[in-house]
This record gives sequence, C-alpha cells and structure tokens, in this order.
Amino acid sequence: MIEDSSICLINCHLAAGQNHVRQRNADIAAILEETALPITRTGEDAIAYSGGGDGSMVGDHEIVIVSAACMPCPIVFSADLNSSQLSGDLNYRIDQRRDAVIAAVHAEDYEALHVHDQLLKEMKNNRGFRLRPFTEGPLLFAPTYKYDPRSAEYDTSEKNRVPAWCDRVLWRAAVPSRVREIEYRRYETNVSDHRPVSAAFELTIKSIRHDVRAKVKGEVEARWAEVQVGLLGAAVEFYVSQALL
Repeated sequence: MIEDSSICLINCHLAAGQNHVRQRNADIAAILEETALPITRTGEDAIAYSGGGDGSMVGDHEIVIVSAACMPCPIVFSADLNSSQLSGDLNYRIDQRRDAVIAAVHAEDYEALHVHDQLLKEMKNNRGFRLRPFTEGPLLFAPTYKYDPRSAEYDTSEKNRVPAWCDRVLWRAAVPSRVREIEYRRYETNVSDHRPVSAAFELTIKSIRHDVRAKVKGEVEARWAEVQVGLLGAAVEFYVSQALL
C-alpha cells in the first residue's frame, strides 16, 4: 500500500505451444478470478480498492499492470503508484509461416505481424477474453522468442519454432488517465531463448483526506436519517389513508 492505493505483484507462466490459445486464455482467466491475494485493508480502509472489492482479487485494484517475460521482467514505476503487476510468460504466438515472420523481422516491418499475433487477435475478436479490457503499448521491437541460447539467431533446432512476442506488458485502469507509459522495449541479453522486456510507467495514486471524508460521511448519514424519518412518515400516512393501519 502507498497512501490509499494498492500494489499487487503476480508472476505467471501460461500454457506453451503454438496452438494452445484456449489453454492460455483459461490460465489467465483462472489467475484473474483467483481470490487468494492477501487482504491488507478492511472496513473503512478498503477505500484503497475499487468496485467494492476487498483486495483479494487482481481486479479489485484500481490499476492493473500485466507483464509477462520468461526472464525476470522489470516494471519501472516513477515515484508513487497504484497498481497490480503480473509477470511471467504469456506464450501467445504469431500465426504465420516462419520464413514470412523472419523476413518481416529483418525488414523491421513489425506492424505486418500484428494482425497474426494471437494475443492481439484475442483482444480484438474474443468478447469473453479476460485481457480484452487491457491496453498494450505499440510493439515496435522484434519478437522476443525463440532464440538459440547465446545467439542472435531464431530457433534453428529441428522444431524451427516461429518467432513470437511471448513477453508482454499490458495494463488496465478504472481511470485511464492515471497511467502513462513512458517506455516499452526489449533487451539483447542472450543467456535465454527469450529476450527480456521492460515497461516504464508514470502512475497517479490517490490520497484520501480522512478527516474531511469522515466529516462529510457523518453529515450524509445525518441527512439520510432525516430522509428515512420522512419516508416512514409518508408511508404511515398512506396506509392510514387507505385504512390499512
């Protein structure tokens, strides 16, 4: 917790395999629906959460940042924040021939690959996809998977896997203006078959003036008590007029 805002850090590794889109979708749904997060604010302090949630679910947080990278994926925040972060390996692939993907990469024509990216297609076309409400910065870097370790060559094994953007960063905010992405990039560390990625954000947190809030709440409760008395009197008058009392 920072001020009256919350931070949630989650790590994930979705189902692997070129054709296992449904399994990946099910994995992310299970993560977002899980109710096992520690609740750190209760009662009046639950103002840190949104939608009436208690902090036990990812969606209870006002800003949710979903990041996925096989290698540790740094999420850089400037100063204060209100967010949830999920990191790991999303594993969504590119549905295109390997030679066509590599040719596009060599030409740095990444936009031509966007229409074939499984994650972008699910976000656009699948109304039940749990990541559909999320936003992602533009993919202006080459696919980050799969490389020969210690090499700049995409997979040359007998499997000849198609390059893909498995490592991603997405976000969702109840108030979109609270999130501004500063940077979205990959790194050329070659110790893995993935290239790590990072995103940097400026996030706005909220800080409640609890004394003022308590005063206003007391005033509202007093006014509501007066309204209830008036409603009760009107109800009694109606039933009396109808000879029901």
